[in-house]
This record gives sequence, C-alpha cells and structure tokens, in this order.
Amino acid sequence: MSDSIEADMRRLDYGWDGFKVLTTGQSVGYADNNDGFYAIKAIEGGATIDASAIRGDSLSNVSVLAGDVILGLFSDVTCDSGKVLVYMR
Repeated sequence: MSDSIEADMRRLDYGWDGFKVLTTGQSVGYADNNDGFYAIKAIEGGATIDASAIRGDSLSNVSVLAGDVILGLFSDVTCDSGKVLVYMR
C-alpha cells in the first residue's frame, strides 16, 4: 500500500477531517461538506437516522445503537432522534 493511501486511511480512521454532532431534527449535506460523509456513529442510547448514499443503498428510519457505526459514502444525513456523530470525508 502506498504511503499516501495509508495516510488517507489513517486520516479517515481517526476522524482527522472532523465531524458534525447532530441531535434530533438536525441534518447535514453537501453545503456542510462537499466531499460527503463516510461514517455515522450513535453516541446516545440509540438514534434513528436517514442517510442518502452516494453509492449503494440509502437508509430510511434506521435505528443505530449507542457506539455502533455505519460506514458508507453519504451526501446527506438526518438525525430523526437521539444524537450522532457524522464524520466528514
């Protein structure tokens, strides 16, 4: 694996590009980060989210338990309930 790919993977793994905290009713989209979002992590009891996938299937009204992470490439994420971290790509 090349050094630049390894560096990119480390950057994503550790959230070095930042994240947004979403609580009930809040959303993020391309206006917040034009590269999209690559991970959604529930940080309270449980959360319900909607996420528009750039590749693959989108998610609608999906429950995420505290500590669980959903990986993908998302253009928009909405927190329907609970609290989540949405990691920027």
